[in-house]
Amino acid sequence: RKFFGFSRSDSYQAPVWVADLEKTLLDSLDAPHLAGPMPVVIAALDQAARQGTLDPQRLVAYAIKMGGPVLNRRLGYFMEKLEIPGASELEPHLGRKSAVALQPGRAPRRGAKVDPRWRVYSDEALVSSAKELK
Repeated sequence: RKFFGFSRSDSYQAPVWVADLEKTLLDSLDAPHLAGPMPVVIAALDQAARQGTLDPQRLVAYAIKMGGPVLNRRLGYFMEKLEIPGASELEPHLGRKSAVALQPGRAPRRGAKVDPRWRVYSDEALVSSAKELK
């Protein structure tokens, strides 16, 4: 169900399948252990949005298609913090469970508050560190 959002490229010695920008960013948010540190992923999301190479509608549609409420929560939170339009479309797809950490496999910071809209543990330091990478 997660294998979509790619196209064939003949720009190399052999034909290869290349993921769309939006799918790459979602895969990186979904499984950062396969992509890189979370601040780098967030910085890439921010840069793509600011450069106009990101299609926020496609990003949200792909996230919903991936079917992961936790991914939708994280994405919505980061879209809101980075002022990327379209995050509200994710709200019906957040699931019903309690708050989750922004970084998979990492416990939230001590004393972290829950963002009531996205039901994630807020982490301004994570967003700030991503913005510093620009």
